[in-house]
Amino acid sequence: MKIRRINLEIADRRFEAALARVHETPEAVYEQGYGERATGQRALHECACHFFLGDQRGVQEACGRARVTLEEKTHEYPDNFWFHYSLGQTYAYLGRKDDAIREGERAVALAPISKDATTGPRLVRNLAVIYALVGEPEAAIDQIDYLLSIPSQLSVGWLRVHPFWDPLRDHPRFQALLEEIRHELRGSPWCTPGALELNASTQSPRSGLRTAIP
Repeated sequence: MKIRRINLEIADRRFEAALARVHETPEAVYEQGYGERATGQRALHECACHFFLGDQRGVQEACGRARVTLEEKTHEYPDNFWFHYSLGQTYAYLGRKDDAIREGERAVALAPISKDATTGPRLVRNLAVIYALVGEPEAAIDQIDYLLSIPSQLSVGWLRVHPFWDPLRDHPRFQALLEEIRHELRGSPWCTPGALELNASTQSPRSGLRTAIP
């Protein structure tokens, strides 16, 4: 519950509140919530808050801790896609573009959607986040477009509100994609009264699957 609250506060742009909650949440809670993915997640949450607050000193400190831990883990467990997933995002916050993309793509290659329809989309979503954060909007939108065409946890509501996607806000293709899905939702048999709310869960008429803000 605490971790979900942190994710929602970040999505709601209450970064200081999220950061305070991270600081009061022990590592054990992350281990319970994330399981095998827990390594570095607390530091990554902290890093995200500093990043969106524009606090570069905080980013360097928090992501520096996560980077050291995750680099060790990827060397020890080179086929663990979760470690590459997290390390890629860490590098993105640190502005290490090439390293971030390499790790994000490595994670996707280790668990492609064709082999893992549950984990694969999450890794592709993280790759889209990395592309957005490091200034590759076309690549990011390519991944988003693909995820909206298949069963995934990526929702239009989340795309509209989460700061991950701020670098794409003014991109015509991103705007057109959201408008296209919004238009399709209006005539969709899956559309519920709250589906068009920006902070609500929504549905992808392309995939026919109800998806929610994570």
